[in-house]
Amino acid sequence: MGQGDYYVNSTAYLVARAFAWQEILRRRMASYDYAELYARLEALTEAFAHGGRGFQVFRLEQTEVGERLIAAPDHDDAACMLLSDFLDRIEQDELPRWLSVLRTRVTALLERPVDELCRTASIDRALVEVLAFLDPRRRWRPRATSEAIDVATIVEQWLAGEMVPPERAQALLAQAANAGLAPKPPVAAGADRGGSAG
Repeated sequence: MGQGDYYVNSTAYLVARAFAWQEILRRRMASYDYAELYARLEALTEAFAHGGRGFQVFRLEQTEVGERLIAAPDHDDAACMLLSDFLDRIEQDELPRWLSVLRTRVTALLERPVDELCRTASIDRALVEVLAFLDPRRRWRPRATSEAIDVATIVEQWLAGEMVPPERAQALLAQAANAGLAPKPPVAAGADRGGSAG
């Protein structure tokens, strides 16, 4: 397996695992605060499904991938498929359709991180909210991995490294601000006066 395959396969597994845990949690919701957990899971589902082509994973695709990754789905001790089993499926002569679609979507994410930044940040925020609900005392999740993606910092780094031109950086920050993922840029002095002189 080459380095590119490693990134695609490991990312596909992590995404599929998130879908599996969503399905497991939805099935176990009776023992949790249903309304709040449901709202957080719906926000995560919507973050993956929202937007245009690329890393967009539709709601029912998420359900299918999640269901296929659940080990012992009819038992109370359901868990996610192991990474080794997932990789064995990828190495089959004929890749299952659901896995082929997932790998295509993950490849789009990895090949176009600039285009996918806001979607990725939305997914990350929704996932952090689910984790914060399930583990409010942070007993099972390290503090460093529980902070949401900072879109403004990433865009600033890309701009400094000349990975994006200034116009694209401004467009990304505006898109992030409109999605509530970054602060709104300050309004220039005089911009709110209507622009007409007396």
